[in-house]
Amino acid sequence: MRTLPHIAGVIMLAVAPAHGGNIPGSAFESGNWQGVAYAHDVTGEFSHCAISAPYRSGDTLFFGVTRDATVTVAIMGPALGLQDGEAFPVILQVDRRRPLQAIATAVGEDFAWLEIEEFSAAMDAFRRGFVLTIFGQGREGQYNLDGTFRALEATRQCAMRYLDYRSPHHAEPPQTSQIDPALTYQIATSMITELGLSDARYLTQTELHEIELAGSAYWVSEATGVEGGAMLFDLSTETRSIRETDATVSEYLSRGCLGDVATMAKSLEGEFPARQVRVLCVQDGSTRESYATTTDVGSFRLISVLRFDSAQAAGEDTSRGQVSADMALKNANFVLDND
Repeated sequence: MRTLPHIAGVIMLAVAPAHGGNIPGSAFESGNWQGVAYAHDVTGEFSHCAISAPYRSGDTLFFGVTRDATVTVAIMGPALGLQDGEAFPVILQVDRRRPLQAIATAVGEDFAWLEIEEFSAAMDAFRRGFVLTIFGQGREGQYNLDGTFRALEATRQCAMRYLDYRSPHHAEPPQTSQIDPALTYQIATSMITELGLSDARYLTQTELHEIELAGSAYWVSEATGVEGGAMLFDLSTETRSIRETDATVSEYLSRGCLGDVATMAKSLEGEFPARQVRVLCVQDGSTRESYATTTDVGSFRLISVLRFDSAQAAGEDTSRGQVSADMALKNANFVLDND
């Protein structure tokens, strides 16, 4: 996935003038195709999903599915010899199917993108065909379409999943002087101890930034497939009620899931105002179960997270939802005692 962000950033510039970054947790792959979803910088709304694969010729072929239900095709190659900004008509043909017309736009000397409005016909041809031929400016390029059926289906599912995505607008982070990082790590450590996870390790600050959890204490246990952590926010900077955060929490827990997603949110009874969000991701025959419990305690808003890489076994005595709720209550009491 290392080469994708830079190259796909070019297609992002071409397709979305008000471009933004990739959506955290949206990366996906299919065979030798690698993809990711993007959001507009200004609006924060989903822009498109792009997937790419390199060829021996040195070219890289891109496919994109935009929020307007159009298929975007792009080519990057050292021998294209284009003039930046020029636009020219091209014809695309898959095997002996009916040709599709498009207008190519050059972005630099070695990159051109083409937007096709015949969404259904293009998707069907690209998914089921064997060879894509592109004619333009007196030149011809051919690209093997092995694996594109699954790759484009993954891209279409990506677009459907993030169609309603909008980047969450977080409140200003609390000053470090107001929230002691040691308190957050003490909470997370108590979770590890409670679950008996001797192999658990904390994510580094770089890893936390990559998954948009900077400022939290988050750990993973690779041996058990369990991960979790805690986040603390200063309530004086938070204007939303706990219930109003359900959508943001649910969206975050659903990121990266290209299968079926089921979500549920409910209030928890107790001495603190609390809401629990549960997300199930069923993909390729496996189930990932995630819980996030938001609690207002003292001057803080606490979010406790637990995630499991497999479905709960029939023999487990206590439901994971209850384990998560009980742990969040213990975390809240710990915060109250140390506020």
